[in-house]
Amino acid sequence: MKTARHMPALACVTLFLDLGSATAQTAPASAPIGAASAADSAQVNDPIIVLGSRIGDNESAASEGWIDIDNAELARVTAAQTLDALRNRPGIQIASKGSVAGRNFIAIRGGDENFTLVLVEQVKANDISTTSGGSFDFANIDPNFVESIEILKRPSSAIYGADAISGVVATQLQTFDPDTPGKIWGGLVTDKEQQYGAYYGVPVGDFGLLAGVSHYEDEGNGGEFYDRNSLMLTLVNREDAGIPVRLAAHFSETENALFPETSGGFELATLRDLETETSDQSLISLQAPPSQSDMLDWNVSVGWLSRAADTTSPGIVIFGTPAVPPSLGSTEFDRIDADTYLAGQTSVEAGDGINLNYIIGANWSREDGVSAGEFDFGVPVPDLFELERDTLGVYAEAELDLSKRASATVGIRYDDFESESKTTTKADFVYRFGNDKTEASAHFSQGFMLPSFFAL
Repeated sequence: MKTARHMPALACVTLFLDLGSATAQTAPASAPIGAASAADSAQVNDPIIVLGSRIGDNESAASEGWIDIDNAELARVTAAQTLDALRNRPGIQIASKGSVAGRNFIAIRGGDENFTLVLVEQVKANDISTTSGGSFDFANIDPNFVESIEILKRPSSAIYGADAISGVVATQLQTFDPDTPGKIWGGLVTDKEQQYGAYYGVPVGDFGLLAGVSHYEDEGNGGEFYDRNSLMLTLVNREDAGIPVRLAAHFSETENALFPETSGGFELATLRDLETETSDQSLISLQAPPSQSDMLDWNVSVGWLSRAADTTSPGIVIFGTPAVPPSLGSTEFDRIDADTYLAGQTSVEAGDGINLNYIIGANWSREDGVSAGEFDFGVPVPDLFELERDTLGVYAEAELDLSKRASATVGIRYDDFESESKTTTKADFVYRFGNDKTEASAHFSQGFMLPSFFAL
């Protein structure tokens, strides 16, 4: 399968200076964003955390500030409201396109929604087969299945590669907890919304197995609706049971109908026919998370994302003039990811002491998909978009604690994709003043994104 057209990767550079109040905090132990140890998996985590780097336990993480929302609050919100828990947080914007049946996205520091890399169980979940060009619809995941969310509010292509232009959002699914092995929920959320679901976990030898199912439905105006059925499975072994292993799977089936996005919606749309979509999404992740030790930590993860969708649109009419013709289409998209890294730490006893944290890694991904359909201009006109792309990347990041008050972080990544390659870099410097409540920081980073289906 050949790429229809190729567009060079985009690049951006940001440089800014922060001067303000900061509260001293302790970041998580050394691990990349989205990676959890087997010990962490056996207990409930604070569900929303803001990190500052792929390296944990660093001062740049604290300089970003933290967002903590407990599990009880997260469990009370519906699928469309999960991201609402982040509204009014500095640097984070939540967007819902269309009505209740529309898509729900997160944008960071003014970037487009497809400028944020979304990881679910360390699997890249951005969907380049949609017209949004590589964003992720958070309505696909039941919030009751979410154990934690970590947010990196900085351009991060230098470490995470394409699509992390504005930042990274990493989601972890629930895992077995012997203290609270199960949960059941159900009922009306509003007069038009209802949700039902349950999950339950059991010990299986050295592992903890958790399985869950859920259903959510919402009705809008003029016949609009959104239905979602979900299935979740996680299998995690104990930290003392040899090499830690984390297996996770999430499957969702959705169906929705809504007025086309730029039609004016229920109030203004000239055509009263609805745009419909049915989709199936599957995600499977296998991880060997790093153990918490003073030696080198080695992490390996492999993931698979698959999505298939069928859409029909009545077109859009503006002031009686056809602006967009009726259309129908069918899309299939698959991505395989593999990532591995080594992380370590070393110290030099001199003065206040100098600590060096570092990480070296590589990842590979293969994307394969096709989108076929037709537009109705009075006669059907077919359209076809195809994509087959391999990407190989290597990256390194190092953080140096120069003193108790100053630290510097540098990172570099090289990506090779098709006939092009891209090198991106980052650099951060943080200085904390004597009262430990005020700090100054400077950050430089480069970013890029690869073209989606419809940019090729």
